[in-house]
Amino acid sequence: MILKTVAVSFIAAAGMFAASYTYYHIPANPYERASLSNTGYTASGSTGRITNGVNTTYYPSLSSKYLFGVADNGTVVGVDFNTGIGFQGMPGDLHNVIPAGATTSRVSGISPDGTNIAGNYNQGGSQRMFIVDNGVMTTFDYSGAHAQQYLWDVNDSGYSVGLTACCSAGLTFLRSPGGSYTTISVPGFANTTLDQSGLNNSNVVVGSLYDGTASHGYIWQNGSATVFDRPGALETQLFDINDSGVLLGSWRNQLGEDLAFIAVPDASGVPEPATLSMLGAGVVLLGVARRYIRP
Repeated sequence: MILKTVAVSFIAAAGMFAASYTYYHIPANPYERASLSNTGYTASGSTGRITNGVNTTYYPSLSSKYLFGVADNGTVVGVDFNTGIGFQGMPGDLHNVIPAGATTSRVSGISPDGTNIAGNYNQGGSQRMFIVDNGVMTTFDYSGAHAQQYLWDVNDSGYSVGLTACCSAGLTFLRSPGGSYTTISVPGFANTTLDQSGLNNSNVVVGSLYDGTASHGYIWQNGSATVFDRPGALETQLFDINDSGVLLGSWRNQLGEDLAFIAVPDASGVPEPATLSMLGAGVVLLGVARRYIRP
């Protein structure tokens, strides 16, 4: 269902954004934090269900698991409710991911090609971060040694996005494969850490911020940022962006109803037929529980 196409402000970076977006209603829980798949695989929080674009399959083996991400080949990552240990693998063939000496872990993101995963773990009461690149794990701390550190997502090149404290303090950052950090900031806003962030293979980062009254989405790339509010929304959150520049988020309408949406960038206002067919099949949504957070 097409809701409307409207002009919005955007970053003209790497051809990722159009001058208008076509909005589609997503029949999903708007309180769920969501991520995008490039190939149509979808998974949903703790329901144990994965969709390949046409058929939805229930996996009993995932019923006690919390899914945070899915790669283009269907590999999933998340955390086990019962053990508090993160995992990676295909449904029915999951493998624990936990650094040596950690008490709990969580795998929060996986790259589209499935070669990189990112997350955090608890050690001595502090949250630390890790990346696994082709099976090789690296653990690290943000410069300044904040007690609470989280990685949310990672791309094919090994760039990752995270924050140093959750959720109303600290800062959001982009980390390079070499370990350098770039602070993500939005002019006019002191805080960009309200919600988890996502990124794509062009290092475009999306997330949410809070102005003291309401939530807003933001889009960031190479030091430039813009606030993204869905037209007519009292509040907006952005959860993720895929390699085609499609945005996924939620909004609160004038009636106070919270709804999920995807926004397809298209200068002509008419999405390509392939995009429409994917949307009609119910793809590109990966839901994992994430509620609105207030400082």
